[in-house]
Amino acid sequence: MTAGRNEPCPCGSGKKYKKCCMNKQQVIDMNQAREERIAQQKHQLTKKLQAFMDKQIPYSEFIKLHSEFHQRSQRLVPEQIEEGYVNFWLNFFRIHKNGLHGIDWFLKEEAHRLQAEEKSLAEQWRSLKPRIVQAVNEKDNQVVFEDVFTQETFNMGKDTENLPTFRPWSGTLGLIEFFGDTPLFNGIRIFQGPDHMERSKAKAIQLAAEHQMEVEEALIQFFPEVLGSLLEEEQGFVSEDQQSDPQITIEAYVTDAHSFATLLRDQDEFVVYDWREDRKHLTQAENWAVYKDSIVESEVLLADAVATLEFTGESLKYVTFSKEKAAQFHVMLEEYPQYVRDVKESINRSLSGRMAFSNSLIQMTGEAPEYFSLYAQRAKDMDLSRPIPALGQHSIYELIDNGRLEEADTWFKQIEYNLYDQVMSKYKDMEFTFDMNPFRKEAGLSPSPFVTNLEKRHSGIRRIYYHDNQFLSVKKEDINIYEDLGFSPDTIDSFFHDPILSFFKEKTDGKAEGTVRKYRSSLNIIRFSLEVQKIKDWSKCTKAFWRKHLLVDLFEGVVISQTQVKDLISTIKMFTKWLDQKYKTTVHAHASAVCAELEASLIEAIQVYNHTTDSGRFTLALYRENIDPEALGGLYQVQSVTEEKVLIQSSDDSEVFSIKLPSKALSFVHIGLILEAVFTKEENDQPHLKKLLNVYPKEALKYL
Repeated sequence: MTAGRNEPCPCGSGKKYKKCCMNKQQVIDMNQAREERIAQQKHQLTKKLQAFMDKQIPYSEFIKLHSEFHQRSQRLVPEQIEEGYVNFWLNFFRIHKNGLHGIDWFLKEEAHRLQAEEKSLAEQWRSLKPRIVQAVNEKDNQVVFEDVFTQETFNMGKDTENLPTFRPWSGTLGLIEFFGDTPLFNGIRIFQGPDHMERSKAKAIQLAAEHQMEVEEALIQFFPEVLGSLLEEEQGFVSEDQQSDPQITIEAYVTDAHSFATLLRDQDEFVVYDWREDRKHLTQAENWAVYKDSIVESEVLLADAVATLEFTGESLKYVTFSKEKAAQFHVMLEEYPQYVRDVKESINRSLSGRMAFSNSLIQMTGEAPEYFSLYAQRAKDMDLSRPIPALGQHSIYELIDNGRLEEADTWFKQIEYNLYDQVMSKYKDMEFTFDMNPFRKEAGLSPSPFVTNLEKRHSGIRRIYYHDNQFLSVKKEDINIYEDLGFSPDTIDSFFHDPILSFFKEKTDGKAEGTVRKYRSSLNIIRFSLEVQKIKDWSKCTKAFWRKHLLVDLFEGVVISQTQVKDLISTIKMFTKWLDQKYKTTVHAHASAVCAELEASLIEAIQVYNHTTDSGRFTLALYRENIDPEALGGLYQVQSVTEEKVLIQSSDDSEVFSIKLPSKALSFVHIGLILEAVFTKEENDQPHLKKLLNVYPKEALKYL
């Protein structure tokens, strides 16, 4: 039912239909009519072109040409569309006996019979050149395709006959024509993923080099070969653990199944799947993690399921694909002879492979779409340091280190493509795509434009630990270390908490208390700076961060010694170098440069303070809050120094006056040094230093 011009608009805006959606509907109707008209024009001309070619090529010759195409394309074109591709090749790319392409032959013989619009369209078709294009962006319901050789871009409308399906980073080999400013694909095409795109691109380059021609000409002359490479599946490497891993089953008689099952249930590695009087089913799980994404109010708990354990009546059955887990379970059974006897093991090699039972344990909270669990599993598997069979057992980090950025980029694109395809194939629709960008950023690659809510999206996966039927963010034995390093429940999920803990444990394991104290104190200060400066990832740890860390955040401490500063600088250098090596960051160069620049100034400032007062450091605000609400003071910068006194200038009112400092302190005072102090007025109205609250290097002025 259509609303009248002056009736309320059905959209609910409150406006009249003629002032609201009527015009929009007219635009939509016009676009649809235009698309239908274009499709009709193309269809009619295609029929005429095909009818002409069918007359020119006898059926017996067509069979030979079909066979030639079949061989040259490596027999990879799907049978149901192969004839369509053969006709496409004959019409546009193959040079016939008269020296003409099919479209040129058609125009030469039939141009006088065509209507003006048809002739104009056919003239455009004869000028088209084959392209390999790949989707590189998505915006305003359009997909941006880029020619992989010329970098020309084409904005294709989604959800039309021209582009009925879409996958991130997908691409094809074909022709692109224009209707006005609108680019459209011409003829038959198959869309493939990024790795297929790379193979077809490489094939075109190879053929062009072998035959000493331009790539554009190679795409024409060797269209079947390039198409075959686009459809070719890569023969990936098969890892050893994919080749072996038979199913191992351990069975035993149990005298008191309920008691023994309860005993195992209370161990952290077993999780209850089903618990009934006559049947109890547990899953042995490890490597717990939690995945969170800002786009949904939900989280996913995941673990690797390494074995199943089932109690039925008086029998026990343990099933795993891990020889190590099977051996460990045998040892455990030997520890409980009061419950277990008649232990037997069997191996079934016909079930080798880890897919005989689900190897993941997944629990999702909230109301996220079902496919959100696939995103969580994908995030858990994104270990960039792990060797990848399809990359010749190289890790992504190794590719990056060796300058093979394009290969790494293609791998990320293929993962994104595959996951999108998996979700669409199973669920037919998706509200949001997987957030690949944290992992691309970790590898130093630019963000993917196909991530939903790109600018505001943040997601991550972190390890958690299962203990006493509850999940902890840290191992029970690490809780005291986390507290010593200054972490709280609010900050324990920060990106830097795992690296700081790992580095601390690595450097202090088995070391003396002095070494432990050095790293604990220094890492605590680094952790404090990362929190107060609201750093989101290691790439934000620039020189500006480290300067503020050393010039301001360091001086928040109550007691600071020369030794503490040297320990901190040493720790910063070692920690950032360790980060670069382990997490492929680039923070060490910035950090070490700032440390070298400021070390002397820091020690001078600390010596001045420590030789002047032995009480704790304060800011003026804290001093007023805790000691004297009426205290007069502020920040003062040293203007000159003599053997007896120091001339300072107030940063508030530019007042200049002199003060006395202990002789030991004076030897470290230099022009530009910044004092934070409280003063009283003497009888002659001259300020008198009552309390030195803090001393900063001159470089800190811009931050204070």
